[in-house]
Amino acid sequence: MIHRLRSRAWMAPLLAFALAMPVATAHTATTGPAGPKPGQYLKYRQSVFQVMGWNMGPMAAVIKGQAPYDSARFAMQATRLAALAPMFVEGFDPSTRGIKGSEAKDEIYANLEEFKRLAKDLETQSALLSRVAQSGDLAQITPAFLAVGKACGTCHKRFKAEDHH
Repeated sequence: MIHRLRSRAWMAPLLAFALAMPVATAHTATTGPAGPKPGQYLKYRQSVFQVMGWNMGPMAAVIKGQAPYDSARFAMQATRLAALAPMFVEGFDPSTRGIKGSEAKDEIYANLEEFKRLAKDLETQSALLSRVAQSGDLAQITPAFLAVGKACGTCHKRFKAEDHH
């Protein structure tokens, strides 16, 4: 029996490689040798923002008293938000400046350090909300959630256009 187990030990790495190849190949096929195209960056960041909004909306409804508070669900959504917050910045490649369908002001690229600082504040506030949400104490969660909203709003006021390009 030990001999049979040893003889199949080589299969695990091969299986992992075989499963990873389609993912690696698909990524290369969509990005090409030079990396993602501007439209792919735009879709990426819009997708991240959509998932962030998907989680922010229900939490906002709870904070506003428009939805019942479910501590486990709120904590899950806060954790998701904390995971997503650091991700959207990589979708703001300079190649996307002025791209059709974007709500980003071109000003982002002229003030990239400020944009990144505001994005980092969102990341910090989202991480804090995630930690506080684990307590289940809505009295502590509310100010942490409002700080996340303020971080979002500050960046939107500075760098989000009112209409599409």
